[in-house]
Amino acid sequence: MSEIETLREYEDFNYGEVKAALGDSLSLTEDLVDLYKLMAEICSKTSAAVQDDIFAGLQFVLACRYHLVVGALTALRGHITDSFRNSRMAIESAAFAARAKRELGSRYDDCAKQGHPSVYAFAGHTKIEQTPTDLLVQFEYFQMRSDASEPVRTYLWILTTHLLIVRLLSNVMARALEHDRHRWDLQFNSFEAKLEVHKVRWLERIPALKPAE
Repeated sequence: MSEIETLREYEDFNYGEVKAALGDSLSLTEDLVDLYKLMAEICSKTSAAVQDDIFAGLQFVLACRYHLVVGALTALRGHITDSFRNSRMAIESAAFAARAKRELGSRYDDCAKQGHPSVYAFAGHTKIEQTPTDLLVQFEYFQMRSDASEPVRTYLWILTTHLLIVRLLSNVMARALEHDRHRWDLQFNSFEAKLEVHKVRWLERIPALKPAE
């Protein structure tokens, strides 16, 4: 079997294993997709939608939705480092890039380190062992952990990052959201609370997810 076919099969296997492990936490991705859809729906049904800033903002909303789904899928297939590229592009797309990078500064820095060619990005793909006679260097396509701390850690990181992006975009698009603000706030607050519940649950299940003191 060719390397590309082997890689594809492992990706499918990884996704199936992680999907089963995540259980209902996987629905958080679709909840965030629904938030992006709702923002686009509400903003497109106002006269402000034809104004340059709102029209441009809608393009960024769609771009962020794309990067959420592709980034989450990439992480759940075991490509942890690669998934940061989508998060970086989502932050850069969050209208407008300069402002978004200020408000999401530390997360953008993490994405830049992992998403650009660097020792940070490549370190996750290499395994080096010293033997009495030589140095064994192995390349690893996937960055899974036996305790499931990866990709769960990165998956929750992606969701939290997009929650911040959605909050930023809702401020940028506030004028267009105003006519249905109650509906927007209700769904946003509901997701924020749900995400927090799932994060607490995973911290209890996988001690390795807790930040180092």
